[in-house]
Amino acid sequence: TAPSDARSDARTTDGTDTRDAGADTAPPALAECPTVLSVTPGTTVGHPSITEASGLSGSLRSPGYWWLHNDSGDDARLYAVGPDGADAGTFSLSGVEANDWEDLAAGPCGEATCLYVGDIGDNEPSRSKLRVYRVPEPLLPGPSAHVTPITAFDELVLKYPDGPHNSESLLFDGTTGDLFVVVKTAEGPSPIYRAKAPLAVDGANALEWIATLTFGVPPLGGDPRTTGAAMSPDGTQLVIRTYDSAFLWRRPHGTSVADALAGDPCALPVANEVQGEAIAFRFDGYVTVSEGELPRLWEYRFADGGSAR
Repeated sequence: TAPSDARSDARTTDGTDTRDAGADTAPPALAECPTVLSVTPGTTVGHPSITEASGLSGSLRSPGYWWLHNDSGDDARLYAVGPDGADAGTFSLSGVEANDWEDLAAGPCGEATCLYVGDIGDNEPSRSKLRVYRVPEPLLPGPSAHVTPITAFDELVLKYPDGPHNSESLLFDGTTGDLFVVVKTAEGPSPIYRAKAPLAVDGANALEWIATLTFGVPPLGGDPRTTGAAMSPDGTQLVIRTYDSAFLWRRPHGTSVADALAGDPCALPVANEVQGEAIAFRFDGYVTVSEGELPRLWEYRFADGGSAR
């Protein structure tokens, strides 16, 4: 059974116990918690089909553009908006049924960049397997056609080791190729699982537990229900948000995500959103978005302007 607090666990993701290893070897120094210099209501998402935004990621191929998708109830579609929030294209995954799309990440896939779409929601919970779609990132702005089909993508099947869970938060580590899902609970303890790279296309990828974080109590106060997550492109920072709070963990180069999550979190401000669902890094800070029609991309800028690179 996973412990209730990951910060008390000293195992790395490969199971190695580090508590007695290398007494003379100091752990990598943590950077200071970033200071948020400004919080501003940024551009309004003008794509008319985005009414229940659940996943958000900045484009790696077309900087300044944003990718979004809706929660359950929509077709398997990815929506793009420009720096001004205007419609920049709609892309449909051919032959895919969107069960419960909940989060979105971007990262490398070979020599290209890909979007990782997390069909990981499970309100019952009852799903024996989850799916993440690895989609080569289209160039933006998209074609003028109303909907552009995408036929070439990978379906990655993930399987929990201990039965079904509900999750709305997906992390992709571009430095290792690993995927992570964060369980959403109303009680607070949120197990975190990893699908280790290389990710198999044929057959299920076994998820392994790496940590449990307890939201809703200090130092992770606020609403306990996790709704989104993101990792910086260089892998040195990761964030997890709830409906009304967000927290950042610092990850020095060469350390695991489990090691990072065992460290002290940095509390980040979030706007008073209708239903805060998603979070993503930008070049100088981070962005959040809520469900609802014509939602705003709230922008948060770090004081040093470069902590999220």
